Amino acid sequence: MIGAGNQDGADNRMFIPDGTLCAQVACAAETPEEISQTAWDKDNRSAVNAPQMDGLSVLCPERKETNGDKEMLKIEANNDNLDAVNEFVDAFLEAHDCPMKTQMQIDLCVEEVFVNIASYAYGDGTGDAEIHISEEDGVVTLTFIDAGTPYDPLKKADPDTTLSAQERQIGGLGIFLVKKTMDAVSYCYEDGKNVLTMCKKIK
Repeated sequence: MIGAGNQDGADNRMFIPDGTLCAQVACAAETPEEISQTAWDKDNRSAVNAPQMDGLSVLCPERKETNGDKEMLKIEANNDNLDAVNEFVDAFLEAHDCPMKTQMQIDLCVEEVFVNIASYAYGDGTGDAEIHISEEDGVVTLTFIDAGTPYDPLKKADPDTTLSAQERQIGGLGIFLVKKTMDAVSYCYEDGKNVLTMCKKIK
């Protein structure tokens, strides 16, 4: 929502009915930051000859969808958003009476996957990650989707855990932990997006 006040005979209308709606429609598939910037630009154009009496504020919440036992969070793939991702996943698990030990195992895998997306998927740029979570017959399924560089982490050879930390090659331990912790892990590249899915029985 954006509000604007001005002087010099302007009509002092709030920028809600037309401008904000136009901004949402114009970039409905974009990130919250891009939607906010579009709305900001439209508001500035609409008040180009009118000094502001007070500040402008832009609010664009993250999208969270719920459909029965399925939920989805779309969020910027940024390490700073890890807490929000964990809260989203934990709320779902707690609502489905997931044992604490299993929840902690899932949280560890969620952190590994999301941090990898945030750190490497978009290189020096930015982009979104979608986290889908569902439960059926006591099995929780988590799917991570990003539009970054194609990369199948499951192709990386498992580290030789019989070697010491100094002897092992760098990397690969995180996804190895995910494969060992979850009951099933799969990857595909579909419609220009990386799709990593993992399942865990909670009941």
